[in-house]
Amino acid sequence: MSRNAKRAIVGALGGLGLVMILLGALAHIYPTTTGVIIAIALWITSGVLSKYWNLDKGKAKKASDASTE
Repeated sequence: MSRNAKRAIVGALGGLGLVMILLGALAHIYPTTTGVIIAIALWITSGVLSKYWNLDKGKAKKASDASTE
């Protein structure tokens, strides 16, 4: 899987977390508390995948950091 596809998946999970909160709070599809719990779970999953796939947050690595790996 390409790096861009991995970043898209992580970003989509983060965005989906926000949507879950909004659906609970504004559309009353389920209680807001449930939406917050689902969002936190999605954000944790997104963070774990980001670390697992070694994705950074768009920061360029310094030359000294690259030489130590």
